[in-house]
Amino acid sequence: MNVLEFISSIINTIIWPIFIFVAILILKTPIAELIKNIARIKYGSFELELIDKKLSEVTINSVQSNADVSLDYQSPVINEFNIIREQISSLGPRVPVVTAFRVVKSRMYDLCVKHDISSKNNRNAIDILYDLKIIDLNIRDSYKNLNELFYILSNYDQISESQANKFIDASELLAINLDKLSERR
Repeated sequence: MNVLEFISSIINTIIWPIFIFVAILILKTPIAELIKNIARIKYGSFELELIDKKLSEVTINSVQSNADVSLDYQSPVINEFNIIREQISSLGPRVPVVTAFRVVKSRMYDLCVKHDISSKNNRNAIDILYDLKIIDLNIRDSYKNLNELFYILSNYDQISESQANKFIDASELLAINLDKLSERR
């Protein structure tokens, strides 16, 4: 084996890893955008539901269940959520997500207290409110989905501003509905 053959074999050995590395660097952004559009990945018993799709779904469901809330409806909830949105730029997206979910849980607690429902767990309380026909199916499902998303986001390292805003929008609509239900009766 002469020197040229040796150099040729080394180049042949390292060219494919280098090519793959360069391709990944070039396609990093398009692949990331493509992955955001995948709703669910399932392989055997492993299942992954991506956050952006779930956030959009919860927001859409909240909007549908919020159809009876008029645009001129003024609630302290709206002011609270405007303040929460302003915190995204100064505190980052994680703190406003936690704050928004606390507002929803607070409204849920108020509704439970109003109807003398005591439950150590808000998940059970939402089902009791539904069974007593105090809330409808859309509100129950929106709360459960929002609760699930909160736990996903709280364990997620990189919450984007877009994800935080979608979560806050869904939280606001749900909190308004719960607030209106507390005012009734």
